[in-house]
Formats: sequence, structure tokens, C-alpha cells
Amino acid sequence: RSGHAGMMIDENWYIVGGGDNASGSTDTIVMNASKFVWSVVTTVSVRDRLACEGLTLCSTTVDGEKFLIAFGGYNGKYNNEIFVMKPKPRNFVQPRLFQSPAAAAAAASVKAAYAVITATDEKTKDIVATDDLDVKRAEPGSSSKQMVAEIDALNGEKGELESRLAEVRTENSKLKDKLDMVKLSYNELTKGT
Repeated sequence: RSGHAGMMIDENWYIVGGGDNASGSTDTIVMNASKFVWSVVTTVSVRDRLACEGLTLCSTTVDGEKFLIAFGGYNGKYNNEIFVMKPKPRNFVQPRLFQSPAAAAAAASVKAAYAVITATDEKTKDIVATDDLDVKRAEPGSSSKQMVAEIDALNGEKGELESRLAEVRTENSKLKDKLDMVKLSYNELTKGT
């Protein structure tokens, strides 16, 4: 999407117009900057004058209400119309995400790996990739039963971490397979062009 216009109103970034030099983008989208969530605000027809490249977008407040104002652009001919849009409060609970399958696979992979490192339970939340970890050492005179209990607890934690690692590896494998399928589909679709 190129040739679009964007404007921030509060924590929302609205993007209007743009296209690919063949047709204009019909979706006006918004990103909630605090949550990094994209949603479609409205959709117009392909030949609508708002679905064009090179338009200008600004915001204004009139009597306490905020408005987006779009002007100009080109979609086969130059436009000199003004569009006034009033943003409505949005619920970002069910967003429509705009990302490529490759980006989705990469994001899921990073999220899964991050989940292992930042586990929420008390025993594993401080796991970090460093060489200067504070290792508990056996105190002289401590009972062998206490040492066995500590070893068993550590073995349990190790098993839990290995299980989580296996889950992440399985998820990564699934995502890699999906990515390979998307690449194959893309290659098949672009052979004719």
C-alpha cells in the first residue's frame, strides 16, 4: 500500500487511501498505538474517490468533536473533493490483523519462545540466558534428605522446562510447514504473471 495518508487522533493512527498504481485501497484502517492492533474502520468501492493515491489527511476538533479531513488524490483523474469523517469510539477486542503469513509465523515463533523464557510461575520466572546465574550450593552439614528433595524439585522443574521447549519446537515446526505451504501457493500464483 503506497501513496496513503495517515493521521493520529489520540492513540489511534488512521490510514486512508493509497493503492498499488493499478487500483486504490478500499479500506480505511486504524491502528491503536497503545495496543498495536489494526482494524478496518470503513470500506468504500474500488472506484470511490476516497480509494485513491496521494490524498492529504488532517484532523481537527469542532465543538469538542474530532474529525478527519481528506482532500485531493488521484485515481485516474485528479480529485478536488473534501471528505469529512467522524471517528467513532472503537472496541479493539476482535481486531482484523493485517500481516503476511510469513510475518504471522515469525511473530508466533517469537511469542512461543518468549513464553518459555518469561514463564509466569514463581519457580521459572527468573530464567535468563546468562552465565552469571546465582547457583544454590549445598551447605556443609545439610541433611541428605534435604539435598534429595532439592534435586527432585530441580528435576521436576527441568522436566517442565523440557516439556515447554518441546511444545515450542512443535509449534515452530507447524509454523514452518504453514510458511512452506504459503510460499508454494505464492509461487504457483505468480507463475502466470
